[in-house]
Amino acid sequence: MRVRKSTERDFQRMMQIYVYAREQMVKTGNPNQWGPTNGDNKVMQRLLEKLGFTHCGTIYVEEDDYPRLAFEKTDLTQKNDKPL
Repeated sequence: MRVRKSTERDFQRMMQIYVYAREQMVKTGNPNQWGPTNGDNKVMQRLLEKLGFTHCGTIYVEEDDYPRLAFEKTDLTQKNDKPL
């Protein structure tokens, strides 16, 4: 299998996959979704917030000195109407 980096042209398909994944999570009893990012990754933090995620804590990994900010989306049944 050949794996490539995504491009801007892939965005709509990636969002379709994201919507499908959220629906499957709700159907199988896992209505929460979370995602970590580095503290200095302001672009990802803003994107997560625009997608309806809220900051819920910090993750510390024993193998390195780079704490990750944890974000959670607790109501996957709500559609995100905010423009990206």
